[in-house]
Amino acid sequence: MRRFRLRFWVVVISAIAAGLGGVSGAYAVEYGLNLDNRTEIRHAGTENGYSYSQADVLRLWLRIHPNEAFRLDAQGAAGFEPGEDIFPDLEILSLSGIVPLASGVFGYELGRTVVNVGDGLLLNHPADALLLQYGRNAMSVRIGAGYFGFLRKESVSLIASGSDLSDSADDGQFFAPRRMISLVEIAFPELLGLQSLLVAYVRQDDLRTASNAELLDTQYLVAALAGPIAGSWYYRLLGVGGLLDNRGRAADPATRTGYFYFGDLSLDWFPVDHTRVAFGVRVGSGEDGDVVAYAPISEPPNGTVFQPGLGNVAKVGLSLDRRVFGGARDEALRGLSLGLDAAAYMRPTDAPVRESGLSTSAGAGYLGTEGLIRAAFRPFSDTGMTARGGVFVPHRGPDGFEKDKRGEVQWMARVEFSLAL
Repeated sequence: MRRFRLRFWVVVISAIAAGLGGVSGAYAVEYGLNLDNRTEIRHAGTENGYSYSQADVLRLWLRIHPNEAFRLDAQGAAGFEPGEDIFPDLEILSLSGIVPLASGVFGYELGRTVVNVGDGLLLNHPADALLLQYGRNAMSVRIGAGYFGFLRKESVSLIASGSDLSDSADDGQFFAPRRMISLVEIAFPELLGLQSLLVAYVRQDDLRTASNAELLDTQYLVAALAGPIAGSWYYRLLGVGGLLDNRGRAADPATRTGYFYFGDLSLDWFPVDHTRVAFGVRVGSGEDGDVVAYAPISEPPNGTVFQPGLGNVAKVGLSLDRRVFGGARDEALRGLSLGLDAAAYMRPTDAPVRESGLSTSAGAGYLGTEGLIRAAFRPFSDTGMTARGGVFVPHRGPDGFEKDKRGEVQWMARVEFSLAL
């Protein structure tokens, strides 16, 4: 049944795109198909800790853009994994536009779209949202609200409460958590010279009404500053402070409240053409008295081999990226790039981190070091390949990974392929 449903959507979207192809010139219609493949093998640092995975994602997209005031974007996807059911997903369906006014510029976006706050370190996730933006001279204001409750539960990467975990394990539950976000964001591009400032307030409200539900509400204040330092040096500084209110079920009305914080500093240096050296430091609060672990609305990857959450983790990283033949005339040669990454992880407090295999009783301090090598090749604008491999050398002390019998070196290798038609 699910395979038939997938074929149905492929046929419908393909027919719409083919029908619009004849009028694409008059109505600025674009459409296409993207195929992404990922193959990965891992070793988790335990005896017989090998795992293998392969995933293919097919995406069909459509864009109608007759003028600046109106733009329709639609994108559907279907994922294929061995042994898993196939189910189509509507990733994007939105109306957006920009309208010039006498006093400035007004922009809007309505529908299912990706909402990003704090460079993705607070929120970068699809939502059914309304976003309004107004810009004038050296200031812009963005306000909006979004809802996650109509997304498929398998497609979300939100920080989960106890009720969220129960719903995720319930085969009869189709939709994602009933949570709403609202935001106010003020940006001052090039406020002082070339320095740009952004401040924002974001709120997340759990809309569950059942008496046996665990509720998770959060509030965030965000400040970001970015710009050049001198010559070929650039920086970005992000700070987040917030409040968490985690209310228990009616039968167990324990409430966990507290405040959290998160900071991220990145420095980029471009010593020569086609080369970038980056240094980064980030730290997220952990459980300690009235302080709780940093809880972003959605959580991005915080590593490749070792993948902890952002809460109760400090990370220091260094990376090098080089376009090997960046000055070549041939497009295929210019598409080859290499990269190296190194990162050290620490745990600020004795509290747990969001990493599935590390003991919650392991002590604070050094967790381990990760090293990664990357190679990317994009010979044409519609074709790309990436290969990466890395190791994570864990801290083997009695308060580290040895406690969980995961003292062996962890490693992974991944190959990705993308094709756009």
